[in-house]
Amino acid sequence: MLLPLALTVLTGMAYPIFGNWLLQGQVAEIMLKIHSGRILGLDAIYPILNGLGLVGLLITGLNMTSLLRKPRVQPVQQQLEEPESP
Repeated sequence: MLLPLALTVLTGMAYPIFGNWLLQGQVAEIMLKIHSGRILGLDAIYPILNGLGLVGLLITGLNMTSLLRKPRVQPVQQQLEEPESP
């Protein structure tokens, strides 16, 4: 889960750095192949896997913030009755 998303983010940032700033066209092309999944032969399903991973992270993150949980019903605490003195 972490590896595909990290590769997408890092190569997405590295592509313009190598292509435009450092004028390393060949390295930029390799970054683009990794970014799109073509280097692994997964170019058809790589974006879908990234999207499903992001949706999963979104759901678990919202679940951790208690936004998707039902509010808990607090049990009614019984008050201790003090015995009456005669």
